[in-house]
Formats: sequence, C-alpha cells, structure tokens
Amino acid sequence: MSSKKMSWQTKWKCICECGNEKDVAESSLVRGLSKSCGCLNDELKRNRFKDLSGQKIGRWTVLLKCSNQMQKKTGNILWLCRCECGTERIVASNNLSNGKTKSCGCYADEIKRLRIKHGLTRRGFKKTLEYNSWASMIQRCTKPTNHKWKDYGGRGITVCTRWRNSFIKFLEDMGRRPTPMHSIDRINNNGNYEPNNCRWATPKEQRTNQRKIIRS
Repeated sequence: MSSKKMSWQTKWKCICECGNEKDVAESSLVRGLSKSCGCLNDELKRNRFKDLSGQKIGRWTVLLKCSNQMQKKTGNILWLCRCECGTERIVASNNLSNGKTKSCGCYADEIKRLRIKHGLTRRGFKKTLEYNSWASMIQRCTKPTNHKWKDYGGRGITVCTRWRNSFIKFLEDMGRRPTPMHSIDRINNNGNYEPNNCRWATPKEQRTNQRKIIRS
C-alpha cells in the first residue's frame, strides 16, 4: 500500500481481497467508510435475496421471511429474528449481511455496562490502573512519538491482536493488579505483550528481569 497526494488530501493505493487496486482517501480508510473496491457492495446486493432462514447471525437467529415484505427505499427483504435474550424483531437483510445489527441492543448495553464497571473512557469515571497499564503498553509499542518507543516498538516489540483491540480481553487474561505497586512485565524481555509472556510484577521483580543493555 503506497500513498500519494491527490487534490487536497492523501490517497492510498490499496489492493482489495478480490485483487482489484484502487486509490482510497486516507479519511475513508481511517473512518472505515471504504471497506472494499466495491465488490463487497455487490456481494451484499446478492445476499439481499438470499434465504437466511435458520441462520445464526451475531446474536440473531433468523426465523422466517416476512412474506413478501420489503423496505420501500432499499428493496431489502425483511426477516423476523429472535435475539439470544428472547426479543423478537423484524430486521432488514442488508443489516444482517453487513453486520450492522448484531442483536436487539442487549449486546451494546452489555458493553456499556462493562465500560462503566472497569472505568474506561466515559466522562466522569476515573480510569483504572489496569486500563492505564493497557493504554500505556499500546502507546509505547505503536506510537513513535512516545518517549519509550525506542525500547519497545522501536525494537520490534508488539502487542498481540487480542489485547490491542480490546481492554476487556486484556483484563480477562491478566486480572486485576495484586497491588498498586505492581506493573505489567514481559517474562521474556525480547518477547511481545501476549498472555503467555506477561505477568503483574513488583518493582523488585521488574528490576531483576530487566534486559542487559550493551553499551559501546
């Protein structure tokens, strides 16, 4: 993927999974507005008339097609679906196919409760020590402007995908800090941040486990 200046903003030459190449505006990539060269839309159009009866999509189980009912504006078929929580609702085929809807709303409510419980980024809630450790870990491994970058991301240390994309999963694997004095420590200093290579360690354990720096 290479970049070039086109008009007033940077565009990137991207290769789609189908093999097509296309120049895409950086803002569209960052905001997730462009997901393919257009083949994904074609696939979604084909799926519009696909029989989804009995399929499990997200938390939905598709029960049956609502006779010949279709959305007036988009022409999408409407399906009666049942959520895992028991709620039944009519959902358009495109929203099922593109993953826009995963539940009746109970999934979003659960995530919201988790964010409040663990003190993530909601205003008025103090970030927890574990959240600060998670955020700092990602910063020093992914941001060249971070003052610790050269000792982490700069020498190839990465954060596993499971943790990089979810604080909740990081907390599930690491648990709470035993004490406020504990901090995250990589057992193998040349290894990455991942479940099998990390622990909560005391300052003494951290010092003992420091890598030896050879100075010329």
